[in-house]
Amino acid sequence: MCVGVPLKNDPQSTALKQRVGLSSYVCGGEQETPEEIMTVNGSVRPQIEIAPGERQFWRFVNASADRYVDLQLEGQKFEIVAMDGEPIAHHDPDHRTRVADHVLLPPAGRLEAIVTGPAAGMPQRLISRCVDTGPDGDPNPAMVLADIVPRSAADSTRKISQSSLKLISKHWTSQPKKKRLHDSS
Repeated sequence: MCVGVPLKNDPQSTALKQRVGLSSYVCGGEQETPEEIMTVNGSVRPQIEIAPGERQFWRFVNASADRYVDLQLEGQKFEIVAMDGEPIAHHDPDHRTRVADHVLLPPAGRLEAIVTGPAAGMPQRLISRCVDTGPDGDPNPAMVLADIVPRSAADSTRKISQSSLKLISKHWTSQPKKKRLHDSS
């Protein structure tokens, strides 16, 4: 989920702007300087782990009331499954997904996409590109939303196996014994 965080009166605003790569450059025809940065699930520029070649389903929500987010995964494309909850296949049954190098999400817009992990040693960034909303619009500058960092495939397999085992053991050990109707105990 992408949410705007106000920078006005924040003593850490300069550090936050630097962390997301926000420059003083004014995007397009907007005259205002940016007063917000975007977060991902409440975190400023988090690291998202994905193994090389691993395919993950990602859901993005632009939870901003008036900011546009032009999402781009540097050096890679999104395999779009749905927009605003509407599957791509609904409109074109012969094509279940659509490939795009960036996607514009308006306020309250949603994107469901498959992302493939970058090659080992090739970290990537999830960014929002500059969106020019005109001279009367709000500033929607380019910024880094998250860093995509590779993790080993072995780590992925181990984490999946461990979490599955926890679920299975919890399921089997936490079930209370059921009494049979004819039992006297």
